[in-house]
Amino acid sequence: MSKPEIIAYDGYLSIDIDARKVSEVEGRAKGQGLAVDVDCSSLEFQYTGRDANRWVVGFLRDLASIVKDADGEITCTLHNDDGDPAFEFYRFRGGTLLRQSGEITRGTVEVVSGAGDSPS
Repeated sequence: MSKPEIIAYDGYLSIDIDARKVSEVEGRAKGQGLAVDVDCSSLEFQYTGRDANRWVVGFLRDLASIVKDADGEITCTLHNDDGDPAFEFYRFRGGTLLRQSGEITRGTVEVVSGAGDSPS
């Protein structure tokens, strides 16, 4: 896989944290120049751009240490010059950031005929 040009992170997590931890998450995000939509029961995160040193992953690792456990995941889409994106899926478990990688597997190319033709 070639080096990603653009990386997009997007996810919604159900969490259970107190107001002090909400403030801590907001402070860490602000310190990194990132925005999160967070309250005591949910965290929504989106970022699209360059992430050459994977500093956003470091930010997510920090969040995992604060939040501890969450339901849901943050999906990372790595857009490459070859046209086929790769994926990483991030979860928070026990204060640890877990990553699972994935790819799209394409099937056989087929000629499409007749589909979508408007009736005469």
